[in-house]
Amino acid sequence: MNNNDICLHQLFQQQATQTQENIAVVDGDNVITYRDLDNLTDCLAGYLQNDGVIYVEPVGILMETCADYVIAYIAILKAGGAYMPLDLAYPDTLLEKIIAESAPKVVVTKSQYSHRLEPHFLGAALSIDARETWKGYIYNEDDVSSLTLDNAAFIAYTSGTTGEPKGVLQTHRAAVHSYLGRYELSSYEPGDRVACNVFFVWEILRPLLRGATCYVIPDDVIYDPLLLTDFIAKHKITEILFTPSLLEAAINSVEPDLIRARLSSLNVIWLNGEVVTTKLKNRLLETLTEDVRLT
Repeated sequence: MNNNDICLHQLFQQQATQTQENIAVVDGDNVITYRDLDNLTDCLAGYLQNDGVIYVEPVGILMETCADYVIAYIAILKAGGAYMPLDLAYPDTLLEKIIAESAPKVVVTKSQYSHRLEPHFLGAALSIDARETWKGYIYNEDDVSSLTLDNAAFIAYTSGTTGEPKGVLQTHRAAVHSYLGRYELSSYEPGDRVACNVFFVWEILRPLLRGATCYVIPDDVIYDPLLLTDFIAKHKITEILFTPSLLEAAINSVEPDLIRARLSSLNVIWLNGEVVTTKLKNRLLETLTEDVRLT
């Protein structure tokens, strides 16, 4: 089947079959192979199906960037649901409003955040780190056999121009075509090490659909330039996405020779979210090695 004709989770399943023993996700000491990630997301998808998650059903994720986030995201897609990010930075009033409006049957969270769902949430809150019974569920792939690219994969809440939060649906088709289009410009292969955090939900699947490894940058590292450049050097990261201001802070954090050494493993740097000034572009060309491609 043509990759343009299958859903996001099917693209992942296809890749997981081809690279079962390769490392899919690294989150600190937590290292997960493609085989294990496929199995874990099957189990969680089965749990979600048991709780009544069906097509277009929103399923929230309330946790920090971590390996469990990746598991929850893929499992929601496998179950036929639509992933809905619930940012930890949301004030309680906004969190309550989004949950009341979207009425998710399940929110996947962690034990330290579950209190934020009380007492207004009427659905099921799964503390994925504490209630490991979800690992015993069986995924019924036949239940989602009629899922198509036109079904919802993602629900993002945005304030738009009015300041009033609105849920925006994105289909599998939009995401699949976005990823496949990116691969024409810059693809991946096993052995590539892709560090993810800034736009986490969009970053994590791109390498995982091509057999590369997703390295989760902890939330307490991403905005500390010294810790971030140390993370890149320690893990020999080959690709990362920055906002221009974050990259500028990183290259200003140490002397040019040292920053060049710390970033020497990088092959690709994506810049997103802000305008890249001519001054910054020239500084990057002077500081980084010739092997780094700015995109």
